[in-house]
Amino acid sequence: MSNVAYNKNPHEAALNRFNQQANTDKCLEHLLGIFTGLTADRYVSDDEIVFLHHWLCDNPIIENIWPANQLLALTSDILNDQVIDEDERTQISNLLSQIIGSPTDNCVSSGMATESPLDLSAEIVFQNNTFIFTGKLAFGSRKKCEEATIEREGKIGGKDVTLKTNYLVIGGTASEHWKFSNFGRKIQKAMDIRDDDRSNLKIISEEQWASQL
Repeated sequence: MSNVAYNKNPHEAALNRFNQQANTDKCLEHLLGIFTGLTADRYVSDDEIVFLHHWLCDNPIIENIWPANQLLALTSDILNDQVIDEDERTQISNLLSQIIGSPTDNCVSSGMATESPLDLSAEIVFQNNTFIFTGKLAFGSRKKCEEATIEREGKIGGKDVTLKTNYLVIGGTASEHWKFSNFGRKIQKAMDIRDDDRSNLKIISEEQWASQL
């Protein structure tokens, strides 16, 4: 019987991991819907901030996952003194808008681009550094972007972000559903890797990358 139990464990573990990921994705999808609703009128009320904080507290499955962890820390700080001032309201409104993105200025695309994870002050060096591209790229096809990088002696990484990746370039016209696509998962993984002391990873926008060509 011990052999039977031993043989079942890997399958049970795999099923548990699958269920956890499915529940996490469902929770994040719900959160994205909340973000969209809160920013629809470009104003976040006191009640909405309190609701968001309580919702995040009630869903610990995502408490360590971006962007839930960032929002939970911010709402906790805002509500700590039980007073919400206009600066704090603006701060959370801006963060929500950055997370779900904003329409492109020239209206060429109806896509949305996230800003929150970006290393806005990152120095971009092409030579001998490894780049990965994700999202919809206004510059052109991914192949075109990769060729432009290689021409400047940069290297192209594989499909996944690793400790060897130096730059993750986020496309400027990413789908509004980025959070539940390969695009969003690369951002999540990149943010985890960026926190690793062994990593030299920078997360940059397509605009940052293009400005250095």
